[in-house]
Order: sequence, then structure tokens, then C-alpha cells
Amino acid sequence: MRKAQVSTEMLIMAGFAIVILVPALVILLGSAGFEGEKLNLNMARMDAQKIADAAFEVYAQGDGAKKTIAVNYPENLKNVTALGNEVVFRIALGGKEQEIVAKSRVNITEKTTGKLDSSLGQGLHTIALEYNEGLRVVEINYVE
Repeated sequence: MRKAQVSTEMLIMAGFAIVILVPALVILLGSAGFEGEKLNLNMARMDAQKIADAAFEVYAQGDGAKKTIAVNYPENLKNVTALGNEVVFRIALGGKEQEIVAKSRVNITEKTTGKLDSSLGQGLHTIALEYNEGLRVVEINYVE
């Protein structure tokens, strides 16, 4: 009779442990995914602003000025465009696409359309910026 009581108590204690641990693990794992998405969003925001700021620096230096920068494309990046005075990163977060827009004080254009695209993949990429006085625009191009 005593052995059955000990076994029952052990099962009850194991049940309590499972009831407490399972929800805690679900919350922990769910928040880890959210933090990863937040990191990707902030990375895209910083990269877009980095391109916009570099474009202004090149513009301020005048005709023929060039600058090369490294940007780190985040995970789930769908599209990158630079047109007018905006650099736009489109990123998938939580099943939805969001646009991160960085404004520049100068006109920007892609030298080869689509070369800033996410097809380059996640990771570190080099981008060249050059001011074209004739067009009065900063041209951006992916460096291979």
C-alpha cells in the first residue's frame, strides 16, 4: 500500500512540473521568434538609413564623388529599391510584408535596376554610390 502511495505522489509531482514547464517553454520559444523578427526589422531600418546617409555624403562632395559601403541584408528580405529620395526595404515579418523607408535629402537611383534586390541573399553586401552631376542624382550599384 505504501509503494502505491509513493508512486501516485510522484505522478502528481511530475504532472505539476509538466503543467508549469510546458506553458513556460511555449512563451519562451514564442518570444524568441518575435525577438528575431525585431532584430531583422531593426537591421533593415539601419541599412536603409545607412544607404540614404551615404547618398547625401556623396552628393555633398560634388561631381564624381564615390563611396563604397557594406550593408548586412537581414533574413526574410523581399525587395530593396532606391528611387527619388527614398530607400525602401520590404521585409516579411509574422507572415506580413512591411516596408522600411529611409528618406534621403538627395535624389537616388539604381544604376542597374534590380541590382539592390534581395535575390542577393541574406548577409553582407557591398554597395557603391556615385554622384552624377549631369543627372543631379546619386547612382547606387551593387558591387560584386
